[in-house]
Amino acid sequence: MLVKDICSLIGGFDLTDLFPSQKWLHNISGMKSKLSKAHSKVDEILEKIINDHRDNRAKGKKYNGESGNEDFVDALLRVMESEEFGLPITNQNIKAIILEMFLAGTETASTTIIWAFLELMKNSRVMEKAQLEVRERLDGKKTFNDSDLEELNYLQFVIKETLRLHPPAPLLFPRECREETKIDGHNTCENQSSG
Repeated sequence: MLVKDICSLIGGFDLTDLFPSQKWLHNISGMKSKLSKAHSKVDEILEKIINDHRDNRAKGKKYNGESGNEDFVDALLRVMESEEFGLPITNQNIKAIILEMFLAGTETASTTIIWAFLELMKNSRVMEKAQLEVRERLDGKKTFNDSDLEELNYLQFVIKETLRLHPPAPLLFPRECREETKIDGHNTCENQSSG
């Protein structure tokens, strides 16, 4: 519910979008107080996550989770406690990193899903085959888990092909020619960027 509220706030209309220099419009529209409340809720949730992990570590539970493996928050707390990078890391830093990871993961996942739907709509034969596989493998199941998803081979191929055609983030850094070169009949100058 909180994520939905934040998305509607960020994506919704606000007068300050039309008149960004008029900061006082934030107060009239109520957007400032709504954003402040949402920020406080997110901050409270992240603080609880950090404190829960810290409490588990203090109680002698080496790591959180059923698998007993160190998770991302545990690793950040370990770095914070050991000061191994020589930089002070605070709870605020950890909360910012967690939030950034969550938002980045959400954005890339949603981008991939949108492109996959678009590609499936463009190719009805592929969509029918993927739908058939899902219906056959998950027929009658009210819930499913990771092992069920591993059986959806064709759907995995669809996702991999989507990622190949439309990577959600740039995979290659731009390169620069060291000398004048001819590639496929095109001349490139020295120091010309390729991307």
